[in-house]
Amino acid sequence: MNTLLTHVPWKSAFCVAVASSISLGVVQGQDEDPESEVYELSPFEVDTSGDSGYRATNTISGSRLNTKLKDIPMPIEVITEEFIDDIGATDLRESLRYSSGILTSSQNDAGSNNSTVGAGGVHNAEGTTANKTNTSYKVRGFITEATLRDGYRRQVTSDAVNVGRIEVIRGPSALLYGIGNFGGIVNYIPKKPGDSAKNVASVSMGNNGHRRGTYEGHMPLGTPWDFKFLFTAAYEENESYTELAKDDHLFFSPVLTFKPTEKTDVTIDFEEGDYNSSGNGYNSLRVNSSLSLENAADQQDRLENSGFLVFPGVAELRTMRLSGNDTYLDTDFDNIRTQVTHSFSENLNILIGYNEANVEYDQYDMGGSIAQVDIEQPDGFAFETYVMTAEGDIALAADDDGTPLVMIGRGTESYTNEKLDRAQWRGELNYSFDTFPNSDSLKMTHSILLGQSREKFNRHEYKEELDDGEFNYFDPSQYIYRVRGQNSDGSTGFLPSPASRVVSEARNTGSYFVYQGKFFNDRITAIIGRRKDENEVYSSTSDLRTTDPANIVDAPEQSKYTSQFGLSFEIIPQLTIFALQSEGITPNFDGDLDAVGNPIDAATAESREIGIKFELMEGKLSGTISAYEIEQIGRPTSYWWAPAPGKNQFDRDADIIYNVGNFNPGNNGGNGAAAASQAEWDAAVASGAAFEAIADAATDATWYVNASTGEGAAYLNSVFYKTRGVEEGPDGELVNVDYGDEGNPYGGWPGWLYTQDSITNNATMDWGSEDGNTYTAHYPTNEESKGVELNLQYQPTDNWQIVFNYAKTEREVTKVADFPRYPWAEGNVDNWAVWYFPDGNWGLRGAFGPNEAYSDPEDTSTWQAVGLLQGEPQDDTPEHELSAWTTYAFDEGALDGLILGLGAWWQDEREFESGITDGSGQIATDPDTGLPFNRVHDPRYEVNLMAKYSFKVSDRPAYVQLNLDNVLDDKDRYGWVYAPGISWKLQYGMEF
Repeated sequence: MNTLLTHVPWKSAFCVAVASSISLGVVQGQDEDPESEVYELSPFEVDTSGDSGYRATNTISGSRLNTKLKDIPMPIEVITEEFIDDIGATDLRESLRYSSGILTSSQNDAGSNNSTVGAGGVHNAEGTTANKTNTSYKVRGFITEATLRDGYRRQVTSDAVNVGRIEVIRGPSALLYGIGNFGGIVNYIPKKPGDSAKNVASVSMGNNGHRRGTYEGHMPLGTPWDFKFLFTAAYEENESYTELAKDDHLFFSPVLTFKPTEKTDVTIDFEEGDYNSSGNGYNSLRVNSSLSLENAADQQDRLENSGFLVFPGVAELRTMRLSGNDTYLDTDFDNIRTQVTHSFSENLNILIGYNEANVEYDQYDMGGSIAQVDIEQPDGFAFETYVMTAEGDIALAADDDGTPLVMIGRGTESYTNEKLDRAQWRGELNYSFDTFPNSDSLKMTHSILLGQSREKFNRHEYKEELDDGEFNYFDPSQYIYRVRGQNSDGSTGFLPSPASRVVSEARNTGSYFVYQGKFFNDRITAIIGRRKDENEVYSSTSDLRTTDPANIVDAPEQSKYTSQFGLSFEIIPQLTIFALQSEGITPNFDGDLDAVGNPIDAATAESREIGIKFELMEGKLSGTISAYEIEQIGRPTSYWWAPAPGKNQFDRDADIIYNVGNFNPGNNGGNGAAAASQAEWDAAVASGAAFEAIADAATDATWYVNASTGEGAAYLNSVFYKTRGVEEGPDGELVNVDYGDEGNPYGGWPGWLYTQDSITNNATMDWGSEDGNTYTAHYPTNEESKGVELNLQYQPTDNWQIVFNYAKTEREVTKVADFPRYPWAEGNVDNWAVWYFPDGNWGLRGAFGPNEAYSDPEDTSTWQAVGLLQGEPQDDTPEHELSAWTTYAFDEGALDGLILGLGAWWQDEREFESGITDGSGQIATDPDTGLPFNRVHDPRYEVNLMAKYSFKVSDRPAYVQLNLDNVLDDKDRYGWVYAPGISWKLQYGMEF
């Protein structure tokens, strides 16, 4: 990866900042009186002078301007540096574990492609939060990666050694922070150099191989421009309670600030580091004995609801690491920011900043599948296999009559190199003024912020995979670590080869106007804003194994407006009520197309919120209580089987021809519906509606059906009807057949009808899945989250601090998707297209007929989303969640210098399986009830302790701190994820 010194853009930004500072200093110096007024803190910088312990009084994140928390009409939680230190957090994610409504670990994120996001793919039990950026989390039930660093977009997590405070803005915040947030924003403020020299170093050790060292040095360099310098650094390494897994990281961040004039502040800060993990592949493989080996290998998302492979008496599922220690993820990153603020006058201020972030990921990963043997395989790799069910039972993989199944394991391997480069320029002008300044009742304070943010995001991905048909085999009955490029018996296997390359560039320009006003002696505060986002995207995807041209997406520019309105009213000095309406936006940065071939519109969200902020008991008790509702509209979702007429592969004016090579009485695996339709088949053959033909020279003759003929339609209808358990009534209507207690003897899988070749012509050629030179179609999904949140801080005495948080969250998918109207030719409707297929997992959802799935079967836009869990949460956000942390500091007697801390959090039961797979929308049903799986795990809680003792060594301040997390040593399984057990860290620090 390029080092910092090779990045030309940040050099240019640095030169611009210095030149701007000097020129402003020259201009300003011409007019300055030596005894002129010293300007106070810039409005673009948060005032922390009123902070006390865990309690903060001001925020910068809500309006981009330094504002009192109690006045701003929105819920903002501030996590102070002292709180971060006390809970023993070493990175940004750990710092959020006591924040209400925020989940840093998830399992079920239906519709978010979490099947492939983490190491090991579907075999990784964690959901989207397993993302390698370590910046993914859920806020109010919505997934977000909108982590900001002092208002600039961040691409990788940060070490806590450089975090001065964290501000969590809940709800959509597109007005100021643009794209990528619906549930909320996390904005961390890096530390700045202090006014006096100070050096602090610490070392720590703990269980699970924890070792850590940090340094923080403040160096005021003095005149002529009041230079100040800060250098922070950290090195950390950890092992895991699981086998083989290790990680380490090195991080350092120098910060330089100076004042070319009394009214100009320049900040240049830099971060660089690397995060390395090894042995980070899957723990165990998901196993589903009902899937064929091809389905288990090629349709991995169907394994999401499956049990894990276990080795009774040999290895513990909680700690095992079947993927071995050859998997790794190496992350190198740097971030440079240059920012200038200048005050032209007391009420006119400007900010100009440039931020460049660069990340490179190198990853070697392993996947795999285990299923019953139904293909030719090497000798010695097929054995009976045990799996663990969701309920924790260990069972021998067996078929329906209990016969043990012979299983085989096939492994895949891949290497990925991904480079992400993001450049962001930001400029803001703030003008403030008063009206009626001499009137106590009419005085009004006004602040106007004009801003623009421009972002450019480049992504380069190079991937190597095993060739099609190449697998490394292993025995699923023996616990043998996977080894790169080997079979489990030690024989030579296959290694990845070049497979694909993706190059993309996205640009976004956000222009915004924000008005903030205070009225009636500062009792009313209003924030009103409007923003316009314009984005464009270009991407090129190349298959390195073919000579086909790259798939190019060059989407036209899109624009979208969002707005925000907030109002707070101070009833009494101790009590303020507020109301807020805000919007969020996620532009189509990937250039995704909708079902008719147009670039999809940006996904948006609108939030409505009311709340109370209070400061009681002379400020000792403060907090926020709010109730909200967020409606998200247009999240792009893909359904491989849905209609996508924009592909235009089907000749709508020609006969409808289907390949029935696997869909006829003689060759479909013995399916009963086809066998029972023998008479209709014979009639189709006799009339020529069913015929044999050769599609190309490389294939054998195959059977086809012309469904535009009466005989061909009758045969396909017969198989469809029998599979569904219906028949035509006297008037041609479809009625259910009563098969008695034995049930439908023809139900189940009727065979595959949708093989396409040069002879076929049917509407399924226009399905949602990417196929050949077509694209993946996307369909808009709507979701809703509503709830109540409480953030409370109480300081009964100067020595005692308490933080309490509570969140109630209710989430629902309100609309699964919209399908477009398929433009049938007159009299040529394809009633057997894949979206009418009577399968239990997709199409008509098994028992549902076209008249139930569509209010008008010939109009696909009338799709009713039957069986797709509309109205369900499809998410693992707990309905109730609470946390608390308290510390008491002794300041006299024998215990002087001792601080004791106690923390706990509790989460309600969580739905770790929603009954629908993430990758392709397959419905997963319980074989006993036929209903979708909606599994929840038990509530979970954790108790944590801290003890810190401060003392002096040769007049130098020093401390020893012990953090005990999960002191009750919870190791239980919650869904598919295990609690990690107790952990401890002992830290020693000294100031010098």
